[in-house]
Amino acid sequence: MSLATSDTSCEAAARILGAGSWTVFRRVTLPIIQPGVIAGGVIAFIVSFDEAVISLFVAESGLPTLPVQVLRYIENSADAAVAALSVILILISLAVVVIVERVMGLRKALR
Repeated sequence: MSLATSDTSCEAAARILGAGSWTVFRRVTLPIIQPGVIAGGVIAFIVSFDEAVISLFVAESGLPTLPVQVLRYIENSADAAVAALSVILILISLAVVVIVERVMGLRKALR
């Protein structure tokens, strides 16, 4: 969405002034869409913990992911370790959202 709503007149002005396409992307386009790219990455990272089914397919190729490890741990034991891990993951997610808010503002990042 960030790329769709970006103003292309800045890119056109940079091209008219003689900038190459790589320079236009690096110095004009990327700073304009950077908040959206960062917000999308953060949201994808947070949502990836919820997709245990997809993680089960991915885990067979190499090292198991965290959701797969938690699922296997729940199958074998019943203690409070998973609840403690859940609290830690929620706090980490909250910290990431607060950091993004402090650095660039969520309203600007989600535009």
